[in-house]
Amino acid sequence: MTLVNAMANVALVVALLMGTIGFAALSRRHGWLEAESARKLVHVALGVTVAAFPLLFSARWPVWMLAGLALGALLAPRLVPILRNGPGQALHGVGRQSLGEMYFPLATALVWHLFPGDWMRFSIPMLVLATADATAALVRSKFGCSHYSTLDGTKTWLGSLTFYSTAAIATFFATIAWSDLPLAQAFMLAHLIGTLLMIVEALAWKGLDNLFIPVLGALQMESLLGRETQALGTDVVIATVLLLLCLLWRKRSTLDDSAVMGGALFGYITFVVGGLHWVLAPILVFLIYAVVPPLRRSTAARPHNIYALIAVTSGGLFWIAVH
Repeated sequence: MTLVNAMANVALVVALLMGTIGFAALSRRHGWLEAESARKLVHVALGVTVAAFPLLFSARWPVWMLAGLALGALLAPRLVPILRNGPGQALHGVGRQSLGEMYFPLATALVWHLFPGDWMRFSIPMLVLATADATAALVRSKFGCSHYSTLDGTKTWLGSLTFYSTAAIATFFATIAWSDLPLAQAFMLAHLIGTLLMIVEALAWKGLDNLFIPVLGALQMESLLGRETQALGTDVVIATVLLLLCLLWRKRSTLDDSAVMGGALFGYITFVVGGLHWVLAPILVFLIYAVVPPLRRSTAARPHNIYALIAVTSGGLFWIAVH
């Protein structure tokens, strides 16, 4: 790709995104869209545009340039009030503190740097973030029932199920379109991507899902591609069993709900990297901890969040990385 073509494509992407942000801000000003809907419109447009980068770029530097431009454009409304009350309404009108829009350009550049031009490893995680995250957020805003606890407050089981379904469907059809994998492998791959990224979305806080979903999705795709059907089947069984075990046991745990699902994610990562025998000790700890009385009980029924999970599992993650 020539320098002229790359710069022309950079300009095209900037124009598309600025047009979308301008339309969303105008929609907010005239009351056509609610704050969350306007934010998610920008989110979807950004994700779909980024997912098409393999059509537009082949080198790494244009995407890093776009990430830098995006970070500058996103910082400006935070620093200049007149911009926040104008175009910034498309992103900052939801009334909550989040750096999610800042994380996304960084995640995009990082994943592209690792897998430039790769439809499977780069574009699928971006499509999942664009479609599944937005769909789940809108479902949560419309159907606020059956909540579970997270570090940021609460989310809904229906929203998480929507995230899984959308992510799995997007992954399945993208896999069929962009690879020659058999249908059985494409289905299992879609189930694994949907399940694990649903957990990531459930436990992420302060907008970190915009960083975690693309990066961990790309790394998960890298670990799954090339695996035989039997190995993928084993992964499906282990991931599903771990998630069900954690959810069924969650009321007997002192972890909040998102941290419980984080425990399932930790168990799956442990299995993928180290094998089944590495998972037995964490499962045993998880099960026994609920029946061993603490020295001092908290007034909260389930006081431990994702930070507690990270504190407990970081040692194990270190040793399995060494392994």
